Amino acid sequence: GLNPIFCKTEESIPQTKSPLQGMTVEVKSTIVVKELAQFLSIKPFIVIAGLLPRGVFANLNETLNFDTASKVFAKYGVVAKRSV
Repeated sequence: GLNPIFCKTEESIPQTKSPLQGMTVEVKSTIVVKELAQFLSIKPFIVIAGLLPRGVFANLNETLNFDTASKVFAKYGVVAKRSV
């Protein structure tokens, strides 16, 4: 059988609450994974782990587009608006 350590589902990724939960934030059209994690006050590896089920294999310095970033924000209860 498959090694269960490689079969992580989104539910098994640690859910961390962001202090920004329930807020709306303005985000540029792109954001680096490390900045996104700092912005949400969560550990970068949790952001990266959360992207894997979406087929996004990101590293710390990877640039995410607004659509991907807004989904990460939404996962933590934060509404992202594109800044003009």
